Amino acid sequence: MSHTDALWQWEQTVSRHLPHLSKPQAVVLALWSYAMVVSQRCGTTSGAMWLSELLGGSTDAWRQRLREWCYDAGEKHGKQRSEVVVVSCFAPLLRWIVTWWAQGEHRLALALDASTLSDRFTVLCISVVYRGCALPMAWCIVPAGEPGAWKPDWIALLNGLDGVIPAEWTVIVLADRGLYARWLYREIQALQWHPFLRSAPHHAVRHLPRSGIELGGGSRVIQPT
Repeated sequence: MSHTDALWQWEQTVSRHLPHLSKPQAVVLALWSYAMVVSQRCGTTSGAMWLSELLGGSTDAWRQRLREWCYDAGEKHGKQRSEVVVVSCFAPLLRWIVTWWAQGEHRLALALDASTLSDRFTVLCISVVYRGCALPMAWCIVPAGEPGAWKPDWIALLNGLDGVIPAEWTVIVLADRGLYARWLYREIQALQWHPFLRSAPHHAVRHLPRSGIELGGGSRVIQPT
């Protein structure tokens, strides 16, 4: 299959699973993501170079098209330009991933993580654990080092995925000890999911009949007391 045929099929797939995107938004997303996979690079310049060689046009024109896909509506040229509302993609992304599961397999693992970029940003992310990889499904970026809890951000991310995974599935939610909080445990339970949160050794632990699960290094999956 040629790249042009595969690219057309990929455009159809992206449009089908992210139907809320406009046609131009879905096309650029398909072009850029396909270029990332084939070129093994994610930058705008490398993507623009690959697309210009495949589809024609100048590298500069393609680079600008990719860059404008990320812009807010007010930063784009033209009167009918719209921006991609990233939050609106989270539930469809997870719904898309769920379609990959084998028939009859109704178990899913989610991972919560907070990653800091130097002293500039912290990325709060919910990922699906899939074949040894973590696939980001929902995220937000907050300033690093500023006072204030992440509680509203985590609650918004979790609630944005509510109802996407079939109710009969078993969903476990993993998080490192740095994220443990009683409210987070309760929020996960409210979604009918199962929190597997590592706790610091000094935390009080109340073992339930089936909850004495050792994770190594003295950590345990715990039920808040």
